[in-house]
Amino acid sequence: MYVGEERVREAERAWGVPGEVSFRVPTSDEELAFIRETQRHGRAHDITLVIRRGDRYAVIAKPDYPDGAYRLPSGGIAPGETVEEGAKREGLEETGLEIEIRRYLLRSRVVFEAAPESEEDSIHWISHVLEAVAVGGELRPIDRTEIRDARWIDRDSLLGPIRERLLTKRAAGILYRVGLHDAIFARVDRSDVRDGNAPERGDDP
Repeated sequence: MYVGEERVREAERAWGVPGEVSFRVPTSDEELAFIRETQRHGRAHDITLVIRRGDRYAVIAKPDYPDGAYRLPSGGIAPGETVEEGAKREGLEETGLEIEIRRYLLRSRVVFEAAPESEEDSIHWISHVLEAVAVGGELRPIDRTEIRDARWIDRDSLLGPIRERLLTKRAAGILYRVGLHDAIFARVDRSDVRDGNAPERGDDP
């Protein structure tokens, strides 16, 4: 795994030590095979971006998502990139936004778990969740092969009706993303209250 301890410690020095959560997600052989296709160069991570503008968050839809289903953008760091370089590149590709990272919010360890009778092995994965603000660009995906749409939404929509739309796609990756969203916004809410940074409701997105 090429996002090793050195890169992680570098991110912690820059943006703080994150909270930690863990998940175990039952995963079909077909989905395990799909995850393995993303593991070029031994990749076992993603960078998930919580991009804020006022009280809104940038979310994306993959081409196969149901109508009305969105999630926070994420992607992988390329070999040789720093966490900051990879996060900014992925943010631009998926959303069209230039971002400034403000906080290393959460580190999530997940096991995509093979069924007991499966011949496949379970996959261990880490999501590094970074909070950022948009400092330039326009919310419009550049990588149209990977991203169908992007938009600004508020927290309650993401954790309410959009959550329900995501859950109509019964896939391990989606179930994980829904759980991760819950953990992320629990952390965001605590951090905002502690730091006195809760955004005003109704801010212009």
